[in-house]
Amino acid sequence: MRLRTKLYKKTVDKRYEHINYISSKSIIDESNIIGKNNAILHGVVLEPFAKIGDNNIINTNVAICHHTIIKNNCFIGFSSTILQKLIIEDETLVAAGSIVNKNSSKFDFLEGTPAKVVSNHKENGIEIKG
Repeated sequence: MRLRTKLYKKTVDKRYEHINYISSKSIIDESNIIGKNNAILHGVVLEPFAKIGDNNIINTNVAICHHTIIKNNCFIGFSSTILQKLIIEDETLVAAGSIVNKNSSKFDFLEGTPAKVVSNHKENGIEIKG
């Protein structure tokens, strides 16, 4: 049985209200923990023991290295890389093509190679609703 089918079956068996969208062209290890109501688009690589919270959008061709935690309501842009053993806090935005090598704070907007905090969107009056 394909991993995507297993993940779908697990979600239905636990009677979640929201089902994740996981592209069939993503590579996801069985040791990953994925919350509910996530969109994981094609080409995403989740290495072993990565944890994804709820209400996240992980865009095309993103690589998330092992033991990384992405909390709730985050957006990870196209072709970004999140290196190992990092914590991406709630409501963090990662711009396309960024390489994240440090933990983020809540409401950070990260961009660049290596990713730097451009702004904190909570301080600027912009709030993301999940």
